[in-house]
Amino acid sequence: MVLPKPAPPLRRFHPAELLTLAMLLLSSGIIAAFGLLDQAPGIFLANLGLVVLLFLAHPLQEKIQKRWFAVFRDWSILPIILFVYLETIRLAPLVHPRDVDDMLIAWDRRLFAGRDPTVLLEGATYPFATEVL
Repeated sequence: MVLPKPAPPLRRFHPAELLTLAMLLLSSGIIAAFGLLDQAPGIFLANLGLVVLLFLAHPLQEKIQKRWFAVFRDWSILPIILFVYLETIRLAPLVHPRDVDDMLIAWDRRLFAGRDPTVLLEGATYPFATEVL
């Protein structure tokens, strides 16, 4: 009996899962590199838990082989991405405690002839476009 050849390790992941894995590992690496384990242990452990879940997704899908699990796997990435996005709000001040908003506003004004880009775009806004975007 000839067994099917297993997929290469990276082919077992969906592209969105690979990108999410990269973000989770990058975030965890930043926590470890900046010595923030004592200040953000929950985020670090949650990231590691999500990495484990993503690594288990393919073997579980092969074992369960139900349509609902495939749909669940496809859509479960959205809350994980939301979690990764929201954790940056907590991590950014830990990595770089100085607020740079004033500097960025000054750069914007220099680039746009002393005016705020949002004020310049006010004339190009339409209610329908605003709702859609």
